[in-house]
Amino acid sequence: MIRILLLVAGAIVVGMMLRKFLDKGETVTLEARTVPQSDEGVKELLGRGKKIAAIKLYRQIHNVGLKEAKEAVERLQRQG
Repeated sequence: MIRILLLVAGAIVVGMMLRKFLDKGETVTLEARTVPQSDEGVKELLGRGKKIAAIKLYRQIHNVGLKEAKEAVERLQRQG
């Protein structure tokens, strides 16, 4: 019985790890809407007034820190 429980728990953990690994797709879902995982997606979020989501997306795309992402998103926002 304990072996079965350990096996099930292990399968759940592996499934969660695989899901996280495989979720590196080409789109990001934010608030039930999918935006491209690109600077165009960042601009779309800015246009909808979602600055924090835009910063998060920029960080994910470019693998940069919070300060750098915030500055870049604000630069994009100024450019219009």
